[in-house]
Amino acid sequence: MKAATTVFVLASAVLASGCLYSREISHVRDSIERAFPGADFDRKMVLSVGSFWMRTSSWILGMTGDEDAENISGYLSDINRVKIGVYDTENLPEDGASGALFTHLLDHGWERAVQVRDEEGHVWVLYRSHRDRIRDAFVIVLDDEQLVIARVDGHLDRLIQKAMEDYRPLREFATERS
Repeated sequence: MKAATTVFVLASAVLASGCLYSREISHVRDSIERAFPGADFDRKMVLSVGSFWMRTSSWILGMTGDEDAENISGYLSDINRVKIGVYDTENLPEDGASGALFTHLLDHGWERAVQVRDEEGHVWVLYRSHRDRIRDAFVIVLDDEQLVIARVDGHLDRLIQKAMEDYRPLREFATERS
């Protein structure tokens, strides 16, 4: 029953958000399409969930009495907004993705944390900080089948610290919250 409540709350938050388009996600997709000439990215889903639904979901999950739901609630409380775009990939060329791929984002304060390219595909993680706190992150995954673009806004430094505290092998690296 508790798992059903968790699924219901999360599904309600997603469906009731009302935003099935994100200009920002579309701009990033367009940049990627320009960086990979000949590739096509057909929209499968674009979704934006704002702070009202994130906070409401966190509050409801925190009241369920289910330990897993309460853990999820703790993570959601540090997230203000999530934007996700999922696209089917067609005709992805072997080469592409010049260093200028995210120039627009880099010009607006984003920093590259991770960039990986292997035989499976590409992964980029970008973040933006404000007053020495991580506030925004982009995670972009591209392979022959899909392009997934996710942007998360919130108190990501606290979320990362909580994840490190919860994951036993990383606990020694977590510092006390300020």
